[in-house]
Amino acid sequence: WDNDLPADASTWNNAAGEIRANYDALEAVLGVDLADVPITNYIFDVRSTTYGATGDGSTDDTAAIQAALDAAVTNGGTVYFPSGGANNYKITSPLTVAAGKSISIVGDGGDRTTTIVQATADNDIFQIGGDSTTTQFIHMAHLNLKGPSSGSGNGIVLTQVHDSLFEDIDVEVNTDSFHLNGCLRNTFEKCNNRSDGANLFHLSTAVAGSVKCNGNTFIGCWAESGANGTNGWLIDSMGGQGNNTIIGGGVESVTGYAVSAVDCRALNIYGLHVESTTSGIKLENCQNGTVQWSSWGGTKTDDEILLDSCNKMVISGFTNAVVLDADTTDCIVNTEWSAGSVGTISYSPTNQIFSNREGTTNLM
Repeated sequence: WDNDLPADASTWNNAAGEIRANYDALEAVLGVDLADVPITNYIFDVRSTTYGATGDGSTDDTAAIQAALDAAVTNGGTVYFPSGGANNYKITSPLTVAAGKSISIVGDGGDRTTTIVQATADNDIFQIGGDSTTTQFIHMAHLNLKGPSSGSGNGIVLTQVHDSLFEDIDVEVNTDSFHLNGCLRNTFEKCNNRSDGANLFHLSTAVAGSVKCNGNTFIGCWAESGANGTNGWLIDSMGGQGNNTIIGGGVESVTGYAVSAVDCRALNIYGLHVESTTSGIKLENCQNGTVQWSSWGGTKTDDEILLDSCNKMVISGFTNAVVLDADTTDCIVNTEWSAGSVGTISYSPTNQIFSNREGTTNLM
């Protein structure tokens, strides 16, 4: 059996020894020596004696948590934040996860009682992945992440992270709750911004160069921002790539857009609730996407949907103004507006505009 394991994994060896002692007959039948079968699903308890995090909210637990993360990256397994005590972990520098074996980072229970607080301004809380290689199969869940009251640090920065799952995470920072650089095929479920963060999700290529954010899915995620809240989703130029999907969730009380996207292909938005934002959804130079059955509440200064130089988009299920600029072509808009509420926007004749309320086609 593997005797080069971290100390807190020794119980796995002991258990394996008992199994081997009592299942010699099974080994004979199967023709397998259990000593040759490694165990890789280790649990790295950050508050174990091996790592020594306190979770008391005042002791700097950065080194302890980082040691557990490093061990998990090397061996594979789960970095675990147990319940009990204050369950509040103070850190003073970013927690990093490099490329390695697949790992999980989880708090205890599903109510986000585990809190990690970044005490140093301008520092991110987590930095996962890197620019030189791909990091895959990360699972992060049941965490409450908080930054300082000032500074430019992000919540979670993901760089070339692929095929990973992030669920049940609340983030309170001043900039981006989740900043994605060149990330592919990830799922974010019930991930929320609960304070003044600039953007709930910022999809970017700033660090990962030519790698675009493709195939990411966001399910039931909410941006509930305060004075600094800018956008729910900010999607930088994807160079005509994308295929990202937003399902459910909502954006409330931001000063910018619920969704602002540039140069995306196949951006699909289904059932997003927008409440008391300055603007709704702005899509610029996007194509082959869908915005369907989203809902609106409160007051907005600008339009609910703005298509700027878009092509082959399908927009349906809206009760108020959808604005298409003169360079938007070959789109289908099916809404419940009345003809008088559309305004004096110039539409390309290639667009098909339908009104369920009035039974009218090509209103403009």
